[in-house]
Amino acid sequence: MFPRIRKAFSTAVSVLLVIVGLTVISPANPAQAELTGKMFDPGLIISDSVFFDFGTMSVDQIQAFLNRKVPICNANDGGPTCLRNYAQDTQAKTAEDGRCDALPAKTAQSSAQIIYDIAHACGINPRVLIVLLQKEQGLVQATNPTSYMYKAATGYGCPDSKPEICGKGSKITGLFNQLYRAAGQFQWYGDPRGSFTYLKVGKSVSMRYHPDACKATNSAGSCTKWVNECGTASFVMQSQATANLYYYTPYAPNASALKNLYGSGDACGAYGNRNFWRFYSDWFGSTIGGGFLLKTPSSDTYLIVDSKKYLIDDPDLLTSLAPLGPVGTISTPYLSSFVSSGSLTRLVSSSTGSLYMVDQGKKYTVASCAVALSLTLDCAKAVSLTTNQLAALPTSGVATPLVVDADGNRYLIQNCSKRQILDDASVTAENIRLPARSALALAAFNNLPWGAPIARQGTTFTNSTSGRQGVYVGGKYFEIDDNLAAEVNFGLWFNRSSGTLTTAGLTQINSNVTVGPFVTNALGTYLITTSGRRELLNPAEISTTPVVVNPEFTESISSAGPGIATPVLAQLPNGSVALIASNQKRLVATAADLALLVATIGPATEDFGSTALAAIPDGPIVFAPGATLRSRSTRKLYLVDSYSRLVEFSGPDTFGLLALPTPRLVADSAVEEIKQARYSGQLIKCANKTWIPVLKQIAEVDASAVAAWPARPLGFSTETCAKFVQSTAKIGLFVRDSVTNNLYYIAGGQKHLITNSLIYKALRGTGLGYVRVETAFLKGIPTGANAVAKPAKPVTKTYTVVAGDTLGGIAIKLKTTVSKLKSLNKLTSDIIRVGQVLAIP
Repeated sequence: MFPRIRKAFSTAVSVLLVIVGLTVISPANPAQAELTGKMFDPGLIISDSVFFDFGTMSVDQIQAFLNRKVPICNANDGGPTCLRNYAQDTQAKTAEDGRCDALPAKTAQSSAQIIYDIAHACGINPRVLIVLLQKEQGLVQATNPTSYMYKAATGYGCPDSKPEICGKGSKITGLFNQLYRAAGQFQWYGDPRGSFTYLKVGKSVSMRYHPDACKATNSAGSCTKWVNECGTASFVMQSQATANLYYYTPYAPNASALKNLYGSGDACGAYGNRNFWRFYSDWFGSTIGGGFLLKTPSSDTYLIVDSKKYLIDDPDLLTSLAPLGPVGTISTPYLSSFVSSGSLTRLVSSSTGSLYMVDQGKKYTVASCAVALSLTLDCAKAVSLTTNQLAALPTSGVATPLVVDADGNRYLIQNCSKRQILDDASVTAENIRLPARSALALAAFNNLPWGAPIARQGTTFTNSTSGRQGVYVGGKYFEIDDNLAAEVNFGLWFNRSSGTLTTAGLTQINSNVTVGPFVTNALGTYLITTSGRRELLNPAEISTTPVVVNPEFTESISSAGPGIATPVLAQLPNGSVALIASNQKRLVATAADLALLVATIGPATEDFGSTALAAIPDGPIVFAPGATLRSRSTRKLYLVDSYSRLVEFSGPDTFGLLALPTPRLVADSAVEEIKQARYSGQLIKCANKTWIPVLKQIAEVDASAVAAWPARPLGFSTETCAKFVQSTAKIGLFVRDSVTNNLYYIAGGQKHLITNSLIYKALRGTGLGYVRVETAFLKGIPTGANAVAKPAKPVTKTYTVVAGDTLGGIAIKLKTTVSKLKSLNKLTSDIIRVGQVLAIP
């Protein structure tokens, strides 16, 4: 709608920022700081983005504002009404190039509607027009205005040299004509085709404090000698809008006018521009807005280049454009009047085709579109800035894809990503030819994702962010635990680089795990030792938390020996030895236990370093299986059955049933932490067979006789069973007390005394004969009635319960009774379950 105005606006700000080198700074918000004359800047009374923003108020908002300024209208003398109530017919206006768009004729238009229509037709802020009416005639606050106040509403056509013509001429008088003419004149002042070119933005100007005094007249009464008695103010013109105000009212306020901001100064005081600034600031806030960078209260920010606007959707880029001035907030209609021309990228160009990349408030030369492409920039999207806009951005060197930060870290911009460089060897390995160093900072590429770093496979180096050593292998970076890195020299298997990478630079390859002494992958689980890797054959017994690595990691580390199986003995740094098993490390109790353990599982290994040992939880001390112990305080006797269990004997007699070594005294605490079982002289379970102690040996109970013996057998570990001496005797249903010579028959879990040989022969038949046992063993077997020659017929019939069976139904079906079934099967209730096997009498 107003392309010339926007161009003048852009040129004005360009000249201001570039030639003068000033930055527009908004004064304090009136709501936060009282307005004082010290805040007045004669070179920047109002910024262009405020002055020309025609969309700041709606008709209703203008009307409401006028109502507030005159709550009660006292225009009752026959003259015109107050501005808030004023209305008139408006004539048609044809468009005037460089001034205003056309307006149709309308009837009974309110003052608010007139202000709104002219603001939009001429591209002037309606607030500026309202202030102009107040500044010139006091019309906004007049409660009983005169006809003259409307005729000369804006002071248009009222030169200081001929005040007598003010308010005359039908084409320029009246509210509508005065506003239309003044608004159009404000536009024309900045048009280079006109004659108003002597107040140039960016140049130093001089403005009088007061109209010249007439010192001589001719016979016709015309002044022939004008004298400037009050002096001039010199300052740099900083906006076209400010120049417009001076064209319209060519005087600057002097110190006295500014000191008495709401009153009068001395005889040289002039108040037009002071009052314009004061009224606007008091009524609408700051007169200062942005320059090239504009937004609405609800929009993103745009760069304005002549009549076009470019969206800035990169916050870092917006920061980089700070030398172009602050961001100004304007109305939506005003912003919409600029042509949307896409998004702004960091690549800009000059009118001659030179390319630049913008960053951190500076511009960097880009040699060609090929270089731009390597920087992930597209020449086709480069916005051509004005000469003055480019000049506002200092040139600061050449842009290339090679960026070096303050710490000396190097980065290559490649394939739309940023890649950190480890070292020169890595560059060579990828056959990359690096360009010259760029003047750009890495922050210029914050919008780019991280790519894989330029680093050789199979290299060990330090992560400069964490300070930890790591390994790059198989396309992944694995950070090494500090303690393990200090203990193990990974340079034995990986190329050691003096270069470093940051955590950010490692983003695409970081495994995000910290490698400890135990690692695992599809090939197996391994212990990393100072001399290489050793596979763990049953890893869950050693570590429950091995770190997952790729096969390339473990394959790169040389083998340090055969696989390790638990239990295993490990040499500790202090010279002690620990047994590792069941995910615990347990100190070996004594040298005697160590000797026994070494004889069983082999010598201690030194491959478990401090880091590995620290990763394995501590357990209680360990005694060698087969050792016997006596608790110092309780005097209880124990057999070390396995690495994780003790068997407590019910007493010395029971302990004496087996050929066991002499027990050694140990602290109560040494046995309290170890799992325990109790042996009371009952049967023994070894290798899935049942045994009884027989004169310091163990003898196997024949399978046909096991059911007759009492209680369940106590199972012993393989290690303990291996130490028992096995008798060649086979145990049936008969034993003889080795001391008393009493002969017993075993049946129903009891021992029955055999009183004569006839009974023995009758019971034995062709079965196994008796075996001598110790009295202490027999004490553990309940005593029943003396044996008889014809024992009850053993139960041989059984019944398996099926669905729908009851105990009563089974009794009837099998011709027996419920009580017999319960007694024979030791049932305490009538409840039975499917699949249960019942003995049938």
